[in-house]
Amino acid sequence: MSTVTRLNGLTRDPVPQPTTGAKKILVLNLMPNRAVTEQQFASIFAATGFPVTLTFCLPASHQIRRHANQLHAAYATFPEIEDQFFDGLIITGAPLDQKPFTDVDYWDELQEILTWRRTHVQGSLFLCWGAYAAGAVDGVFAGHSIPEKITGVFTVEGYTMPQSRYFLVPLAAIERGEIVAGNLDLGAVIVTDDTTHSTYVAGHFEYSANTLALEYYRDQAKNGDAAPEPQHYFTGDNQYSWTWRADAVAFYRRWLAKITDSQPPAAADTGTALPTIPLTSLAAARRAGLTPWQGANVDTLIYNLTPHTDRVWLLDTPAHHVDLANAWAILHHIQPEIQVIATKEGIV
Repeated sequence: MSTVTRLNGLTRDPVPQPTTGAKKILVLNLMPNRAVTEQQFASIFAATGFPVTLTFCLPASHQIRRHANQLHAAYATFPEIEDQFFDGLIITGAPLDQKPFTDVDYWDELQEILTWRRTHVQGSLFLCWGAYAAGAVDGVFAGHSIPEKITGVFTVEGYTMPQSRYFLVPLAAIERGEIVAGNLDLGAVIVTDDTTHSTYVAGHFEYSANTLALEYYRDQAKNGDAAPEPQHYFTGDNQYSWTWRADAVAFYRRWLAKITDSQPPAAADTGTALPTIPLTSLAAARRAGLTPWQGANVDTLIYNLTPHTDRVWLLDTPAHHVDLANAWAILHHIQPEIQVIATKEGIV
């Protein structure tokens, strides 16, 4: 595992100490669950073998509706970092596929960022809506919105990756660059353009194992049976596995190799170990005074914690699955002294 230092963000390292020679990556994080997204990137970069520093950024013109004070305290805005230089830029997805670009409150600033990156960044990586938008601004392709959501885990030309989007980039719409992966049903999935030193990815290599499930449950709560079930994801018993993890690590390793002069050392993805305290029953957990929490919205848990909370009990059930590794890593960075007791219903 390589060293990943988060210089800021909701999951910022308490005392950031970047490794010498670490690749400097700027992440314009537009995803709704920003703390979860931060941890997803930290996890995948840790498995690449490259030391990395992550700086998280927001458009200054974006009107944030939830937890605005916390986010502005944790994140840099673009004007605050525009005089800096980075090895890589990542612009994430955003739930904006069905909205015209000009209706996005930070659209003008996003175009400014895309121009800025040509002189301040060695290589750029655009994901999902970020790719849809950047490809249009750069003149690489022109996608279009679609009424039915593309959701699921798909393998295209050797790349297995989650897709979660309401847009399509037809193969015939590519004006410049190379289609690395794509087909008629999903459109262009990965496009590279040497002119702008950019890679455009329609999906989400960075997703954790349970992310599509959480999105599906959210859509069900909002739209009922009209919510499309992710394809090629759930097994017969409503479980899922991280089938794209190896491809994701390999993809990010290659991307980092393109923006560095050195080759990465051998890397092993060993995962994250959870510290646990033996419990004999759920009643014992309650008697121990643990803070109970069911579900996987780590952002919500963070904001519900009090400064005096030092033990949290995560109850992992089929109905409310907890991404244990991500929850532990995020909580530990928020409160290093915290103890996480992870249990499964019916086991303890």
